[in-house]
Amino acid sequence: MKKWSVDLPHITEKQKEIMQFIHKFRFLDRIQIQTLMRHKDYKRINVWLKDLVNKGYLYRIYERKIPLNIKPAVYFLAPTGVRFVRNFGDWESNHKLYREKERSEEFRSKCLSIANLYIDTLQKTEQLNALNFFKTKQDLDEYDEIITPYPDALISLNRGPTKIIKFLKKQEKSKNRITIKQRKLKEKNPKEYLYFLEMIREKTPRFYLRYRIQQYIEYSDRQGPLEIKSYVLFSCPNHITEKFLLKFIKKRLEETLFEPHLLFFVTTTDQLKNNGIFAAIWR
Repeated sequence: MKKWSVDLPHITEKQKEIMQFIHKFRFLDRIQIQTLMRHKDYKRINVWLKDLVNKGYLYRIYERKIPLNIKPAVYFLAPTGVRFVRNFGDWESNHKLYREKERSEEFRSKCLSIANLYIDTLQKTEQLNALNFFKTKQDLDEYDEIITPYPDALISLNRGPTKIIKFLKKQEKSKNRITIKQRKLKEKNPKEYLYFLEMIREKTPRFYLRYRIQQYIEYSDRQGPLEIKSYVLFSCPNHITEKFLLKFIKKRLEETLFEPHLLFFVTTTDQLKNNGIFAAIWR
């Protein structure tokens, strides 16, 4: 622990784990925190969270009005919490965390969605032992050669998407059968598959989308042919944006005679939220 953090109020190791998750995803609700910690007792989670709020590590958003009060409370970093997470990553990227209270509802919703995608990906790939890492923007400062602005998530797998989908279908068929607990399945000579996830905001201008596609094309040209199979996944707020991106990407790739080092896929945000990454939702 660095010298400047010695004067912070004492918290337990489990509470430090909560702080790491909130630093990674920015906004998390109580159910997500409990799932990420693999903890069965929600009352214990609530005790830890209440203590973190009382000690100034976290802020809490909770609507008491009906019907909003059925939603779990959402937590994000308070000033003492920002001082604590300066232990993680780069100061420049952490300094913006002092402004978390000013974030829009759309931004908070996106952070919660990314956390749900991580949980879904972890659960669907765990038995295959297929997930190498799931990086958010907060994790990407350690990478020197990555496209900027950073993607919303960078996901690395050691199994191809087709293998994962086939495995999930087999699991679905056999889930009603009584089976012996299976061990994690290891891949012989695993390859790496990289996913750049872009979650597009509702009012993102078209010129920025064109610029972003061009960025990925130039990024791929700089990298050249790679052993790593790479995918760019665009999650669109509506079907109009989805159609625009499909049309523009096709046109731009034809104009540039782009070698397919990167594969572009598009879907809608609702489809992604409801089905996760490993579903037949991509075009």
